[in-house]
Amino acid sequence: MTIVFVQEVRIAVRSLLRSPGFSLTAIGMLGAGLGLCLFMFAVIQSHLLRPLPFANGEQLLHVGYVDTQTGNRWIQVPLQDFRAMREADTGFASLHAFSQGDVNLSGGMIPERLQAAWISAGSFRDLGVLPQLGRELVASDEAADAPLAVVIGYALWQEHFDARSDVLGSEIKIDGEPATVVGVMPEEFAFPFNNRIWLAQRTSNDVVAREAQTSVDVWGRLAPGTGMAGANAALSTLLQELNAQSGGAALADAVRVDPYMEYFAGPMRPMLATMFTAVILVLIIACANVAQLLLARNLQRARESAIRTAIGASRRRLMLSNLVETLLVCLAASVAGLLLAMVGAHWAMQFLRAAEYPPPYWMTNIRLDGLTVAFTLSMALLGTLLAGLWPAWRAARIDVVAGMRGGGSVLRSRSGSVLAALEIALCMVCLVAAALTLQSVLHRGETNLPVAAEKVLSGRLSPLPQAYPDDASLVKLSETLKRSLAAIPGIETAGISTSVPYSWAGSGEIEVEGRLAPADGAWPSVQTVAADPGYFASLQLTAQQGRLIDSRDTSQSPAVAVISQSLAERFWPGEVAIGKRLRMTEHAQDAWIEVVGIVPQLSQDADDRSQPSLYRPFAQAPRRQFSFVLRSSGPAAEQVQAVREAVFAIDPELPIYYLRSVRDWLDVSAHMPRVMASLFGMFGLFALLLAAAGLYAVLAFQISQRSREIGLRRALGARRGNILGMLLRQSLTPLLLGISLGLFLAFGFAQVLASVLLDIETGSVLLFALVAIIISTVAAVAALLPARRALAVSPLAALRWE
Repeated sequence: MTIVFVQEVRIAVRSLLRSPGFSLTAIGMLGAGLGLCLFMFAVIQSHLLRPLPFANGEQLLHVGYVDTQTGNRWIQVPLQDFRAMREADTGFASLHAFSQGDVNLSGGMIPERLQAAWISAGSFRDLGVLPQLGRELVASDEAADAPLAVVIGYALWQEHFDARSDVLGSEIKIDGEPATVVGVMPEEFAFPFNNRIWLAQRTSNDVVAREAQTSVDVWGRLAPGTGMAGANAALSTLLQELNAQSGGAALADAVRVDPYMEYFAGPMRPMLATMFTAVILVLIIACANVAQLLLARNLQRARESAIRTAIGASRRRLMLSNLVETLLVCLAASVAGLLLAMVGAHWAMQFLRAAEYPPPYWMTNIRLDGLTVAFTLSMALLGTLLAGLWPAWRAARIDVVAGMRGGGSVLRSRSGSVLAALEIALCMVCLVAAALTLQSVLHRGETNLPVAAEKVLSGRLSPLPQAYPDDASLVKLSETLKRSLAAIPGIETAGISTSVPYSWAGSGEIEVEGRLAPADGAWPSVQTVAADPGYFASLQLTAQQGRLIDSRDTSQSPAVAVISQSLAERFWPGEVAIGKRLRMTEHAQDAWIEVVGIVPQLSQDADDRSQPSLYRPFAQAPRRQFSFVLRSSGPAAEQVQAVREAVFAIDPELPIYYLRSVRDWLDVSAHMPRVMASLFGMFGLFALLLAAAGLYAVLAFQISQRSREIGLRRALGARRGNILGMLLRQSLTPLLLGISLGLFLAFGFAQVLASVLLDIETGSVLLFALVAIIISTVAAVAALLPARRALAVSPLAALRWE
């Protein structure tokens, strides 16, 4: 058997070398499909399959709370509950916790806002990753009166401390509090997500209600002999005891213990599954195309197959010959696919790391390893079966007599049309997915700002309580900052607010005076913004009714608010909203707020543009974290350095962050949809090209079998137009079948995609019709080419064809 296989390999190699056009076309088609598939597999492997890069990472478990009433399955644990878990017998050999947040880093350096993590002592040791310099955080660092100790990341050590070996013991300031650097973590380590500095979870003697405590993510390892079910039961019992002791409303009523990888990878599964499905569709299309090429190739080699059969070759040997040839094509395509996947992996890593909120650092390390190679070989074998089994079986059933005569009808079948219809259907799915993701990106890029988004610059500040202890000092700082920024050449207006359009905003429920509470007790939620008059001037927002916030709205004047048009229409349709009163439900003891103006709807949150907005004067509702909004006469990016210098001149200890234009905020919100749109667009374009090539191959194959018929018709006087119409109608069957099946599959796939992307219309008749028109147009061109080629052959040549 081995000798036979080697012989067939030699024959197949010679045959492929004699037909470079066929070989390169088949390898190119299948290589692109396999390359996309391998690329997506590498992404999925880095996100879902590869174990956590920690010591015995597969043993790590995540502990969280669940509210079965609301269905919320990702509730963090209050710090007090975590400490109770540590002290109780819950079946865990070790338990740790972390919380995340931003801190102001200063002290002998340019102030910077960094993402920090507060972790329990011993966390690094349990992960099996110790500092490369110094020590980890220990139990003594958690004492409330202990000096503040910090461990810094490798990049921070390089950037701010010039990689000095004597960095240990250096004094810095964290949110204005003196701190000592006690350790430096290894390169790339950024647990739990992309943190650059770590502090200890400090204890406190203050009595704080559970719902007001710091919430933490809990993780650990089970003790030997303990299963997840046993640990879950023990933690559930403890939760019931804690709920009973607190006396207040329960935060949750159940406990969830999962593999720690699920905490990081769970939210990514729907998106990755959707994209991998699209890639598989493209691979199937590629295999179908190669199958069609093989069918046409077997027609051309009918005489050769008939001779081999006549001299004793069995059907099994003929099938083996065809499968070996397909296998060689698939192996060559796999090599090409691996090269494409490597390029794609490099591109994906750069794209993911540039995201506003990138995934954990180990998920952005996309590499092609042994598992990927094994997957490649598996896909090559699968491709061989998908692309070669049916053509090989058809070739093995050749009619010897007809084959010796070079009969063109030897391999006549409907398989080519069926494959073409399948390609068209799958192509429609890919194109609809591409159109929907593009729709999401375009929707996020839309803005109803009266001013150009690239001319509006914003930056965020977090003044420290030590320097600005009360509301009056915050308001004074904001006024000083606004005057300084407005004096910069090229800045036309400057304002202060707690939110920037299309970034994010605070939200809360509002109670309307004179209205009964909803039956469920939940008042509507609105986006809340505290702003000064310069905010509206910078964005060129004008009042549709009433007035805007102005200088008369001080901390001593009556509470007022400006609302969006959508909020006015929701609560006072057909009425005059000016003079109406409302208040935030969480501040029900405060005075009623009078509506003094209405402005057009301007979303503060790019992910939720439908929620109405409520604007309060900054002087009446200041917040510790606020932003400035500047309108520049030119591109906002030109003012970045001048703005930094102005802020530094006011307070050298005050870091400025999120310094970007409104256009930048829109781009940030569209980052992941843009990734998906690029990938789905690539999938859709490639699927369209493959479907066109497949339809062309089918029609060229079928028309070549009708050459004698065409010659007879032309010899008998049939017009070219009539013959052309007859041949084009032949393509309608696979086209109509493919579009009908494609509409059904694409609609179902759109519903799945809606769970991943926002702002898409899955039921848009216009979108589905447009995709169908595109496919029909491409199919018409693909059908016209072989038809015109057939008509170019003279009747005499056609009659002599066989």
